[in-house]
Amino acid sequence: MSVEFVGFADDCRIYARLELEGRRLTDILNEAAEVQLTGVLMESLEDGHAVELTEVAVTRDDLYAVVGTGGRGAANRRIRTRAHPVEMKLGGYLVSGNIHTRPGSDPLAGVLRRAPMVPLTDARIHFSRDGEPQSCEFDALIVNRDHVEWIRPMASGVTPLPDMPGIIPEQGPSLAKDFTGSLSD
Repeated sequence: MSVEFVGFADDCRIYARLELEGRRLTDILNEAAEVQLTGVLMESLEDGHAVELTEVAVTRDDLYAVVGTGGRGAANRRIRTRAHPVEMKLGGYLVSGNIHTRPGSDPLAGVLRRAPMVPLTDARIHFSRDGEPQSCEFDALIVNRDHVEWIRPMASGVTPLPDMPGIIPEQGPSLAKDFTGSLSD
């Protein structure tokens, strides 16, 4: 199965086609030192000029991030994970999204124990193209941890609870335990 490939390199964006051969994109990027792309368009981040090629081999080291496309893999191999919002810097790119780890795992330390290409969900990538700031959002973005300059947890965007009065039963004893000393019947 051939899928659309969108990659972010040091100085350009790469648009192409990639043959997945029934595997997940993350697995292909982690297993191979380079991938063979066809129908390639490379767009310069410096001035926006584009170069078209019939095919090109791109090494994993050249890729900073790749848009996640294709299938999610076998359902029977999936494990329960917890999403952790993170932000990271990769060269000229600022990336934010959710890294998924097993419950109770340290998400930042987990990045170092993973294969080089690490998937993020609900991701956003910021960069400069032709001197203008750009921002793109993707359901999944696979980042190359070998290019990560720094990574930090992000505020999870917790929404405060609305200011609502408490519900107190009109009859019967209160089942609330007063740990503060400020509640009274």
